[in-house]
Amino acid sequence: YGANTYSGAYSMGSIWQEVKRIYDRPLLFTEMGCDAYAEGKGADEYAQADYFRLNWKDIELNAAGNPGEGNAIGGVLFEWMDEWWKTLKGDAWGDPFIHNTQGDFRGPFPDSWAHEEWFGIFGQGNGSQSPFLREPRRVYEVIQKCWRGKEAGQR
Repeated sequence: YGANTYSGAYSMGSIWQEVKRIYDRPLLFTEMGCDAYAEGKGADEYAQADYFRLNWKDIELNAAGNPGEGNAIGGVLFEWMDEWWKTLKGDAWGDPFIHNTQGDFRGPFPDSWAHEEWFGIFGQGNGSQSPFLREPRRVYEVIQKCWRGKEAGQR
């Protein structure tokens, strides 16, 4: 079973139990993650990295042989690189040369807003080399640690 899931940093909620009860199938998160921007604060790579680390711990907890439901098989982090064209409102409406900081919709994120242009594992810096520059965010290092089976450090 696959699901795009944004349930907050601390838990994927009851989806583990629901999928097991209704479908009796393994569960793959086909989309998960957090943006790297905090409303009123600015870029926040630490919040994005912590969010992923906690989501991954929940996946591991629910993998076969662990104390959870035993139906987790992994997750696909949304997304590879920031999408500067994605916000379709405000002064920078769909402009691929402006990294919009306006929140797009409310959600279970650290600042309660999803900033669609800021979900990338990689950023594009100040845009002067866009779309060719790839700057790894802190979440990239956390992903490596989690996938190597090492606990990712906190702030």
